[in-house]
Amino acid sequence: MNNQEKLRLRDPEAAPTDELLEQILGDSYAAYEVFQDALPGLEIEQEWQWYTPHKAWFAKGQHFWMTPRGAKKEKNLYWLHVFEGFFNVAVWFKEKNRAEILSADVSEKTKRLIRDTETYGKMPTFPVVFEITAAESLADIYILIDYKKRLERYEVIKARQAEVGAERQARIAKQENMRLFLETVRQREGLLTGFDEALWRSTVEVVTVYAVDDIRVMFRDGRELRVGE
Repeated sequence: MNNQEKLRLRDPEAAPTDELLEQILGDSYAAYEVFQDALPGLEIEQEWQWYTPHKAWFAKGQHFWMTPRGAKKEKNLYWLHVFEGFFNVAVWFKEKNRAEILSADVSEKTKRLIRDTETYGKMPTFPVVFEITAAESLADIYILIDYKKRLERYEVIKARQAEVGAERQARIAKQENMRLFLETVRQREGLLTGFDEALWRSTVEVVTVYAVDDIRVMFRDGRELRVGE
């Protein structure tokens, strides 16, 4: 019998309870309890959900945190599947992070899992799957879960830094456009009496015609003007 055939929690009307899990897991339930006791310290909340495609209850471990700007973020850190006599914990990583994860302080057995597991999906990811029957097997899971949590925060911060850099470059570009505009104006003598192409190019980014009565001018400093308003 393969693991898929041993997968339990198949009744959509019977949400997992401690009593049901103890009955299915048997001696492995002690390891499950140890794992659950560790989750608060890892800043993880576990939630059971029924997944129709697999026709089984799976648990997902989520990490919630606040960014420096006050935005609430959440990340799924693992999936837990219950089988007859044991449970699996699957921690998914992006393929681009495989080499980094291999440097984690985990056992050689876990490093082989990281190294040999296949990649899935269009946005390549791979699972590191642990089959748990005893609490001694949990140490590497804690390390990888914490690693994934820190990696996610790093990527969020990195994306924000790139966003801030782009905003800064946009401000610099606007300042330069304004400088060019003022320089062009200073070079004019007297009031404008007709169309000035140089002045137009230094101040206008684009003109969009949506309709005969809806023409909008986008200036280089970011302002937009609807003609006629």
